[in-house]
Amino acid sequence: MQSDSEIAQYLKDAMAKVASTVAVITTSSGEGKFGIAATSVCTLSLNPPSMLVCINKSASIYEPLLESNRFAVNFLSESDLDISAAFGSSKDRDHRFAKGHWNDVDGVPQLESAVASAQCSVEQTVPFGTHVIFIGRVTQIATKEGAPPLIYLDRKYHLTSSAN
Repeated sequence: MQSDSEIAQYLKDAMAKVASTVAVITTSSGEGKFGIAATSVCTLSLNPPSMLVCINKSASIYEPLLESNRFAVNFLSESDLDISAAFGSSKDRDHRFAKGHWNDVDGVPQLESAVASAQCSVEQTVPFGTHVIFIGRVTQIATKEGAPPLIYLDRKYHLTSSAN
């Protein structure tokens, strides 16, 4: 029988084999703007239009997201590799939003160059283990035609435009 720690490592390794579009989850509160890079994002339902994001309770965005009850999911384009690196690192949190062009949409940062951005209002939270699942009703969508998505697979970035 495998231990939980063994299964956790095998799960981490297995999920590295699943390609994901890289997203930056953003919110803002009275303390400023917050964001993290994530691949644990998905559409939940079309009726009502909703998405879910899974946030570690230790992440810098966790408390501000609980406070604001709003977030944006910004799916990155290949040109946003530096933004993914900035938001994926715990270093230099204060300068994350210095990269890229951000618009304020209903008080939440939205990345101008994103392939798609969804503004969401938190409808429900579900705590589980080290994370909380935030279920958000999508209130606005923005898309950018012709921008190839930034893909993460096997613990590295992949550019889909170079595959053509």
